[in-house]
Amino acid sequence: MHIPSPILLPLFAMAGATLDRLLGEPKRWHPLVGFGWLAGRIEGRLNVGGGSRLLGLLAWSLAVLPLVVLAGWLCTLPFGWLLHPLLLCFALGGRALEEHGERVAADLNAGDLVAAREHVGWMVSRDTSALNEEGVAKATVESLLENGNDAVFGALFWFFLLGGPGALLFRLANTLDAMWGYRNERFLRFGAAAARLDDAFNYLPARLTAFSYALFGNTRRSLACWRAQAPHWDSPNAGPVMAAGAGSLQISLGGPAVYHGHLEVRPTLGEGRAPQSQDIQRALALVRRSLRLWLASAFVLVCSSRWPRCLPEPPMLEHGGRLRLAAEQWGIPLADWVDLSTGINPEAWPVPPLPADCWRRLPEENDGLESAAAAYYGNANLLALPGSQAAIQWLPALLPRAAVACLTPIYAEHPQAWERAGHKLRRLQGATFARALAAATPNILLCNPNNPTARAFSREELLDAAAQLNKRGGMLVVDEAFGDADPDNCVADVAGTEAAPNLIVLRSLGKFFGLAGARVGFLFAQPELLARMAEAIGPWAVSNPSRAVATAALADRLWQTATRRTLAAASARLAALLAPLGEGGGNALFHWLPCAEATALHDFLALRGILVRLFSDIPGLRFGLPGNETEWQRLAAAIEEWKTKTP
Repeated sequence: MHIPSPILLPLFAMAGATLDRLLGEPKRWHPLVGFGWLAGRIEGRLNVGGGSRLLGLLAWSLAVLPLVVLAGWLCTLPFGWLLHPLLLCFALGGRALEEHGERVAADLNAGDLVAAREHVGWMVSRDTSALNEEGVAKATVESLLENGNDAVFGALFWFFLLGGPGALLFRLANTLDAMWGYRNERFLRFGAAAARLDDAFNYLPARLTAFSYALFGNTRRSLACWRAQAPHWDSPNAGPVMAAGAGSLQISLGGPAVYHGHLEVRPTLGEGRAPQSQDIQRALALVRRSLRLWLASAFVLVCSSRWPRCLPEPPMLEHGGRLRLAAEQWGIPLADWVDLSTGINPEAWPVPPLPADCWRRLPEENDGLESAAAAYYGNANLLALPGSQAAIQWLPALLPRAAVACLTPIYAEHPQAWERAGHKLRRLQGATFARALAAATPNILLCNPNNPTARAFSREELLDAAAQLNKRGGMLVVDEAFGDADPDNCVADVAGTEAAPNLIVLRSLGKFFGLAGARVGFLFAQPELLARMAEAIGPWAVSNPSRAVATAALADRLWQTATRRTLAAASARLAALLAPLGEGGGNALFHWLPCAEATALHDFLALRGILVRLFSDIPGLRFGLPGNETEWQRLAAAIEEWKTKTP
């Protein structure tokens, strides 16, 4: 069954309610007339020899389920979404209920008791021929309150759960209860299923309706009447609705009534005077206000639980590598810059000429990329992505909303993505694993090594934390974008396996391999989560040229080994160069310099054509590796000049 997106359901509900208000029920060719004919034919064939409960259930299924299944299938067709408000309009009877009530009220106000008796007889099954004005008003108000649930709120409830087919299911079930739910010789057994199923479908809607009635009148008296009087009413759903409505209006309902020539002594519902003609309008107002409450509440609930899809997107975050913007801002030609702002290996894996076919053909999964990645990372539970950024943005939306401990500072896209998806983020500045685990959040999120501070946790610490989180049903999410230079402390090889089923790892070819422009990354997790991620991202996520380059780079073990040695030497040189500026931290690809004068130093370097990454909120600077000796000399000269000008 196709159910619309939750954000659309309130809009469809508003459309369906508006259609019902404008159109009402058809005067001719009403679909329920045809359904009633069908139900009558089924009952005539199956309700023989006194009938049985099993045959009654079979008859109910034959009458209702094929129509609901058909409606569900039609909703999946192109433009099938239009059926949802139309089906709700069919299931609602709000305008018809209002017209019936106002007609009786007009008769009473005109002093036409005969017409009032006739018209209230269209609404109730009791004998109305001998009713006085008070009796007519009581019967009308009872019908309005009870049918407010049957004709309006029950259909809305099931619409919010299952869309248009859900509203249709409720209306057909309610109709069969009205046709077969009698406790007489003909339907006592055969109609039992229809009656019990209607009770089940109405159980929650009736109580929500009763609570809605209580909110728009004397709430305390309404709730008291509901609690004390509803259990004594013969219907488990009409009792709460009518008792709460009568208490809210401060009138008395129930009492003796004649049904099919027999006097039935019914319990009293509500508390106060007997109903009068003006109470019919008050009951209608109660239904209308409750309807507005339901529609407004649906919007609020959807928007509060899915706020990122209802509100404007936050502004795009700043990142390193914005060299063109820096050139424009500082008035220095693009070619004259030394870009140290990204942490990307300046000596990237040498990309060879690519076959012409990889530009013409669509990507295919059996081209060797996944096998090369599984061999390199030691884990086949992987999904190739258009950069690890894709996983950063999609992953939070695919996981159940929960509290997440985020070890900060951290790459800023992470917390933004988790908050956008509705998770409750708890930022733990510079926290240890012990503190993060003590926070008792189900999930922990971190970068290892950290971006931007370069702080790193050991493999043993990560696996121990994952094991502790697994015991309480939580997950550990680790971004290892800068991890390739130190593979011994990485955990991608066990993510999503039996050893660490709750471990999720993100990897990137952009940093160590220097292939940021190829936009290739990987997600390591359990297969079920990988499948959901693949479905969310869609086909051909990674281009053919990128797949070809990534496959070759992952397989080049000689280059990888040599590059780790080269990066280690360059990192040590950068650490020595920055040491006079203060104590920081670093890894093979960048160094972190906490600095009270971070903005001033950033601007000082920018004026000399050297771009570093400024973090003004921490504050500090991240320095990537220079790409050649000329760049090293320019950086050294700029630092020496800064030292001489700064006391």
